[in-house]
Amino acid sequence: MNNFLLYCKAKNLILYSEKYILYSIPKNYVVYRKNMEKAILDLNIDIIRSNNNEGNIRRKYQRDILIDIQSIDLFLSILNDLKLVDKKRFMVFTNMLEEVRKICISWIDNEEKK
Repeated sequence: MNNFLLYCKAKNLILYSEKYILYSIPKNYVVYRKNMEKAILDLNIDIIRSNNNEGNIRRKYQRDILIDIQSIDLFLSILNDLKLVDKKRFMVFTNMLEEVRKICISWIDNEEKK
């Protein structure tokens, strides 16, 4: 599983978010922290599920991956609007998330061509 590029990139999202994004959220915004953390973990779970299944089930989980990415993006933009995340770290995490999104979209496109 470690050679699966999408999985590795999503795993890096977890590590980066734990180290640089989620730790800076104050206790009164803990709801955003928990929801973003859950969305990131759901993203990784859906990647594993879609990799282990085939056919329509795989497509369902691939679409769930895109939904998880949108959820993470929403919570990240809220945290940025509230000025809870450093601008540089926000940009790095957004770029990492965009990379995961592009890989997933190309994976979906390749599956549909088969």
